[in-house]
Amino acid sequence: QMKMVESIYRAAKARNVQIHLPQDHICAQEFHQESPAVHVKGSAIPAGLMGLEEALIPEVPSEQDAWDLTTDLPDNMGEGLRRLQASEKFAEAFSEEFIEVYLSVKRSELKDFSSRVSSWEVHHLGSML
Repeated sequence: QMKMVESIYRAAKARNVQIHLPQDHICAQEFHQESPAVHVKGSAIPAGLMGLEEALIPEVPSEQDAWDLTTDLPDNMGEGLRRLQASEKFAEAFSEEFIEVYLSVKRSELKDFSSRVSSWEVHHLGSML
């Protein structure tokens, strides 16, 4: 089969044709040797696999209005970045270098954003500025 792939590749290259190979993943409902494999097309593993890895069970869907729910989400970008830096899950998923660069870029963006007067502020607070 490898010889066939090589000949197809050479023929495509000779005709100046690019070959695009699809990305896919083999996943399973649970991490068990006998669990049936699921072929998933696309560039990302579907949501929920981390939950399987950590043995989390999805909650029952809520019928409650989302606006009435309380959350523990950060109130602003600065707080979100502080939580992200302290997150063990984030540290497990990404390298220390990536985390430092990502947080540095986002803090720089936040600083730049915070130093500007928005059009909303001009419109609603213009006389006070």
